[in-house]
Amino acid sequence: YGLGMPAAFLDSAIRLSKADSNEFSSEKLIAELIRLQYERDDFDPRRGVFAVSSDSIEIGVAWEEDVLYRVEFSDHGITNVFIVDKSLGNVETTVDSVTVYPAKHFITPEEQMKRAIAAIKLERDQVFQVF
Repeated sequence: YGLGMPAAFLDSAIRLSKADSNEFSSEKLIAELIRLQYERDDFDPRRGVFAVSSDSIEIGVAWEEDVLYRVEFSDHGITNVFIVDKSLGNVETTVDSVTVYPAKHFITPEEQMKRAIAAIKLERDQVFQVF
């Protein structure tokens, strides 16, 4: 009820994996996190916020209060993925992959956004012709 489109939410998720390490650079991950409505704060990663350091990105997953995903990078992509207990600052476990879901429930697929913008521009042009 009122939480956006569940299919769009699930389809927007990104999977980060050591096996697909060449698929993500730190720059691409930052762009994807912003697309998923995460905010950047390099001093305090928390729910819905990520922090960037020289060779890693910590993601405050939106659905857990004290859990961070730490993704470490080298020149060749992802080298390690950790689940971190934020309250203790300890690495809880090393994993092969994690899935990052949008930070907010309201997410619109890019194609739908493009169609909406085109329709708005068309309507704007029609209104301008009247005046």
